[in-house]
Amino acid sequence: MRNIVKTSSKEITIDTIQKMVCEYFDVPYDKLLQKTRKREIVQARQITMFLAKAFTKNSLKTIGEHFGGRDHTTVIHSCQTVKDLMDTDSLFKESVMELQQKLAFKKAAAMAAKLQTHEGKAAYRRRKWIAEPPNGWIKSVLG
Repeated sequence: MRNIVKTSSKEITIDTIQKMVCEYFDVPYDKLLQKTRKREIVQARQITMFLAKAFTKNSLKTIGEHFGGRDHTTVIHSCQTVKDLMDTDSLFKESVMELQQKLAFKKAAAMAAKLQTHEGKAAYRRRKWIAEPPNGWIKSVLG
């Protein structure tokens, strides 16, 4: 019988990041997807794109599509704007860093949950064996 562990932790998605940023900045989710240019909405959107690029494996095009069909160049611009603002605005930087820490914690929790499953443990053992093969394994394979 297979041992399956159910967890509430999932891999980080763009939707997860969007909801987290909306909650953090008290911005309605639907406003994040609209074309509004209000500063607080724009900054929340840009931070969300920045975090989505950093914490997901999605393409820039896919990230843009999650924000009302925006272009990949908009995502590039948003990421650059966030980096620039972090260099000049310490309060902005603190906000972004706090969100990054929350996401890093979620990602670590998801990885730990995955390792608890049978498939996760086997994958971990394979990666570890590749990184650090046991002594004498070449002799045993080559005879």
